[in-house]
Amino acid sequence: MTAAREHLSHEDNPVTPAAGASTPLARVAVIGAGASGLACARQLHEHGVDVSVFDKGRRVGGRLATRVIWREGELDGTGFDHGAQYFTARHAVTRELVESWKRAGVLARWDVPMAELNSPGVITPKDARDAPERYVGVPSMQSLAQHMARDLQVHTGVQVTRVDSARRLYFEEGEPTEPFDFVIVSAPAAQAAALLEQLSSGLAAELGEVAMQPCWAAMVVFERAVGVEADGLFINLEGSNALSWAARDASKQGRDASLESWVLHASQSWSTAHLGECAVAVIRQLQQAFFEALGRQPVPARYARAHRWRYARGSAEHTPGARWDFERGAGICGDWLAGGRVEGALLSGHALAAQLLEHLAAPEREQG
Repeated sequence: MTAAREHLSHEDNPVTPAAGASTPLARVAVIGAGASGLACARQLHEHGVDVSVFDKGRRVGGRLATRVIWREGELDGTGFDHGAQYFTARHAVTRELVESWKRAGVLARWDVPMAELNSPGVITPKDARDAPERYVGVPSMQSLAQHMARDLQVHTGVQVTRVDSARRLYFEEGEPTEPFDFVIVSAPAAQAAALLEQLSSGLAAELGEVAMQPCWAAMVVFERAVGVEADGLFINLEGSNALSWAARDASKQGRDASLESWVLHASQSWSTAHLGECAVAVIRQLQQAFFEALGRQPVPARYARAHRWRYARGSAEHTPGARWDFERGAGICGDWLAGGRVEGALLSGHALAAQLLEHLAAPEREQG
């Protein structure tokens, strides 16, 4: 395989396999290095499974992403969490992860004022006593993904184009891999269906029925303070559906607090209606919608970019958590299988790994 790849390995963070797992329990390929794929790979690796992770992006993380500004003079090195803004930990699995990430120094609570905008210019503070604890990666959301990817065999910059019935992975460039014992796809439903068409037609058909919605994100550094006392705004304006969320990214731990940097997320309906629009037009419209929602005069931007997340949200009705076709050796995980959001992705990845570990242990129980 000759495609460019980045191999992540950290010898200073060794992981000891489970007892009796000196010989790998299985060889597993995980396609997709987002939160769910990394959570699944991490769990399998720590239980003695030989895992290889493949991702088409330059960096791990998926929507645990941070866009960094380069060659912008004094803004050089500024980052935006333009995908997942934060996450909550309601489940025991994610609460345990939170504690371990705190100890590792890659996670912190995001305790800032939150508010709602239900009418233009009317900012209603949210009661912090009823709010869940919100967490962010430090110094970026992508730091969490990099931490999960430590000492895993991760290959970035490689585009998997198909998986054959023998569980070999094919790429845009180079030779296919040797057969794996199991192939896990952590990708949006439409992409996962295309990859699994030859390996598991049953899973592919099921995935073909799942609809996912897009989200446009704007990343803006304003020339001066916007003048909003809240750092996170839940936006639901009657008669205007352009924006659903706005966050002062600079308010998060580890960021440059001297900059007035904001992330603006468009609503699902607006993103769908403007899916094919150019980024320049999207930036202009979302900035305008932001100040109209605030009921204030616009503040000029020093920097503005937009990113289109084509598969941002899945259907709330389709939440099996994770899915296996053990007969064909194919599995799928993703936030869209577990209610969405980062916590859903983590839970989906852990659930899929737990099911595989139970499956691998079954012959041992039968022999015993």
